[in-house]
Amino acid sequence: MRRVGTLLMFLALLIVPREAQVSKLHLDRVSLGDLVARAPVIVVAVPVPDSRAERRISLGAGIQSYLFVEERYRVVERLRGPDTLAAGAELTLTSFGAEALEGHIEYYAEGLSRSYKVMAYEPEPPLPADPASPRIMFLERRVLLEAGPRAKGGAAFKKATDGFALVCWGAMENVARKDEVIALVGQRPCAGLLNITIGVHGDPRGADDDVSDEVRKMFPEERTISWRTVNLRPRAVGKITRP
Repeated sequence: MRRVGTLLMFLALLIVPREAQVSKLHLDRVSLGDLVARAPVIVVAVPVPDSRAERRISLGAGIQSYLFVEERYRVVERLRGPDTLAAGAELTLTSFGAEALEGHIEYYAEGLSRSYKVMAYEPEPPLPADPASPRIMFLERRVLLEAGPRAKGGAAFKKATDGFALVCWGAMENVARKDEVIALVGQRPCAGLLNITIGVHGDPRGADDDVSDEVRKMFPEERTISWRTVNLRPRAVGKITRP
């Protein structure tokens, strides 16, 4: 058990933004039932070879870009989720997170650090050593829209990323527990929520009032949408020592 806990901490340090590592990282372990209740998408999938890529979001002058990773997965079986994720479909697994982006900006633009509470799952039995082996993935959709110049009185958006993220660190399970997961899917419904981050160039206050209808038109298939706005052009104040 100690070895698994150490591995979870190691994975979290790889994925959590580097600025979080100079503060405190708290692991809050969750159960398989918790994963099923939180995940609107549950699939058995395998990684697509050589599809892993780093992505960067440029911020203000003198502020380090925000880095995240994306990788393609091929669906073997859909246990919960839209028809578009049937067997044979591909999805993008992204490490992008709105809170991580905000923490990155706070650290590099303002010199602030925060404590991170990270929900984590320990698969049992452990996942196969071969990373190409199929595994059950518990996912939620995440989108980053970047607002461009206004046109005809409305905001113009482009998708900076649109993919699926694990609902917590380590949110994968061995296919040997598929029947158990299927049973839990029937017992613990999940309404699903699309989480959108809208990156603006300037003060984000009041931006929500202008984007509601436009955002909903972009995602007509989603019943419930939540979004937050983030200033992607902050001005750095003061100096910090980077680790």
